[in-house]
Amino acid sequence: MTELNATQIVIVDQHDVLKAWSWLLNRMTSRPSPNCQHYTYDEKRWLGANGSSPLHPTADVACKLAHLYLTSELGDAEMILNLTNYQLPCDVILYHGSLDPDVVAIVGSTSRFRNTLSEHLAFWTRLATEGQRRRGTRFACSAPNVQPEDKGPDGVFLAVSTASEVEIHSVKNSIGDPRGLISSKRFRSQGVPKPRKQLDDLWRCAHEGHGFVRLDRLLADVSRSLSVTADQSIRMSLLAKCGYNAVVVAEQSYATPNLFEGYQHVTTEVDRHIATYIGANGWAQVAEETRRAVSSILQKARDA
Repeated sequence: MTELNATQIVIVDQHDVLKAWSWLLNRMTSRPSPNCQHYTYDEKRWLGANGSSPLHPTADVACKLAHLYLTSELGDAEMILNLTNYQLPCDVILYHGSLDPDVVAIVGSTSRFRNTLSEHLAFWTRLATEGQRRRGTRFACSAPNVQPEDKGPDGVFLAVSTASEVEIHSVKNSIGDPRGLISSKRFRSQGVPKPRKQLDDLWRCAHEGHGFVRLDRLLADVSRSLSVTADQSIRMSLLAKCGYNAVVVAEQSYATPNLFEGYQHVTTEVDRHIATYIGANGWAQVAEETRRAVSSILQKARDA
């Protein structure tokens, strides 16, 4: 840790930020072409010496995820935009000499940290997915919620080229079978939604405008970060034809396209449905090792 002055401490060096981003960008599998009848199933795996595999609770994985988490938790939109679009990293700096107590509380809780890490992992995974396409687009994603209990959408993604592309994100994580979080039984069979289920809530967004005020504010923030001028009518038009990305972080043993049964009820357009599964061989252990790595990094900063 490098102390710049009494109130500025480098938490993560820019070289470590770039290493973590490069690991994600170059080792993570890319999004496939539409491969299911009603949606694209994107099962994320990481390339290694023995082929591709889900996340494992190793020290190296925990370190990379810790650096990414701290970058998106403490960094700003411009810093992340420069990293993901132009490969230009910056140090992650603590400017006030002490951490926000809300962040301290999250890092101190095993379950709350696991929940928030899933949102940060979904955030970085979406950015890396776009970075792998190398289409010359500029892209950004709204920052993860500060606290995992925050209400509203989990994220909005915007890519800008000749035509703008918007994706609404919903993130769920589970240390057991995630099926009950993804959709209700009645929604799968009849398309009748039940609140607080992932696909059901995406249907409510698509057909009832559920959460549109928060979505519009998120899209306005993301547009500004990309220096895009879009008035509210344009933003509403983009949201009306947006894509949906149901992201699940859970045990690899539960990974199957059938988990997202019922997605066809959200819209009639298959190419607007993305199902992203981020699997781990021991998701609880991956999250806990990452939490300990984050705690260690922050403790060193306090001692600096």
